[in-house]
Amino acid sequence: MATEEDSSSSNLPNDIVQVILSRLPVKPLLRFKTVSKSWNTMISDIAFIRMHLQQSEHSDTHNRFLHTHRLVNPRSLDKHISFVDRYMLGNPRNREIVFSLARVESRKFQYEEKLEYPRGWEDVLCTCQGVTLLSNYSYETYMLWNPSTRTESMFSFPYKFDQKYKNRFESYPVKYGLCHDPTIDDFKVVITSEQCYAVYSCKNKSWTNIKKFGYITCRMDISYRMDSGMDSDSGIFVDGAIYWVGMIDGYYRYNREIIYFDPRDDDFKILQKPPKNVKESEEFSLICLRGCLCLYYYSITSDYTMDDTMDGIVDDTMDTYKIWIKEKGRDKNSWNKLMTIENVEPTTVWFTPLCLLENNTILIRLDTRLVVYSPCTKTFEEFDEENPLSEVRLFPCLQSLLSPLENFRPKRNRLRT
Repeated sequence: MATEEDSSSSNLPNDIVQVILSRLPVKPLLRFKTVSKSWNTMISDIAFIRMHLQQSEHSDTHNRFLHTHRLVNPRSLDKHISFVDRYMLGNPRNREIVFSLARVESRKFQYEEKLEYPRGWEDVLCTCQGVTLLSNYSYETYMLWNPSTRTESMFSFPYKFDQKYKNRFESYPVKYGLCHDPTIDDFKVVITSEQCYAVYSCKNKSWTNIKKFGYITCRMDISYRMDSGMDSDSGIFVDGAIYWVGMIDGYYRYNREIIYFDPRDDDFKILQKPPKNVKESEEFSLICLRGCLCLYYYSITSDYTMDDTMDGIVDDTMDTYKIWIKEKGRDKNSWNKLMTIENVEPTTVWFTPLCLLENNTILIRLDTRLVVYSPCTKTFEEFDEENPLSEVRLFPCLQSLLSPLENFRPKRNRLRT
């Protein structure tokens, strides 16, 4: 029988072995940690974890999603409770949440595996470098969970949403953000209200005191027409910062701006929008495509034609969406036009780009269906999705070895059936 030293010996230098292993998925890497002590030490080292994350960010895993699908058991439905009330109450006997990892390939979702997620933590708030922020609907306790490594960590929110408390958030709506600061190897959770915000440091296991926005008087914006309806509360983590659409208090009105949280000084700042293209009050939304921050908005184009059956003019109005992509780098303010999406039905309520595909095509959510748009032909093709999108939520999910904290989970009472 070969000893550990024999099995771990190799003619390849250690740096070459690291490069080879860093290109593998997380699942085999977790198994390879048992090959030898040296491999376990190497795969667990933060330098290797960062190398593996860089490989994931430069691969096609930007087309990989955490796919959640809600199933309802009709036999357990109470006739005296509305569907919305049943869903918000979160009775586990009335519904089942299916978590899966899926990637976009050949214009359909290829399901990699069904996940055993932490029961009772069905609400996905946001993601960052493979780590997911979950809530249990009380919004007083949260969990960080890595679907690839199955590591998890719980923490509580100490502030109350009521004015009679000294330490409080002043009002709703509440927005969430999650970021990773590689300089100190720390995950930070940001929770904001209309006038203030608090930051949780996973490394220190503590919250900062509630802070005002400082020179920025703002509230986070929900652009109902632009959002997917699935993740309007989620901040987007790109280039080491968290980005939202914010409403800045001007002299006579609120102006929409790009607000971002910088973990280097735990402060909010304003990012310049594409110059002379997006007006202060114009609706726009943010998305991450292939690791870059993108801004998209719609404009109306009209084609007036005469109607043969009616005495008048028919307004053949179609919507046109424009997507701008920001230069890589947290402190960069350069924007370039990525593409224009034409011929969108004006009755569309939910419009959300999801990911870039081959041949410069793009996967888009249009209301309750998925379509693939080709800018060259200006046409849409249906995307093969077996589940209705009204029951589906999609979150970008990189493969990552990053651990939110030690594998710590406080005991809690089991749900009675």
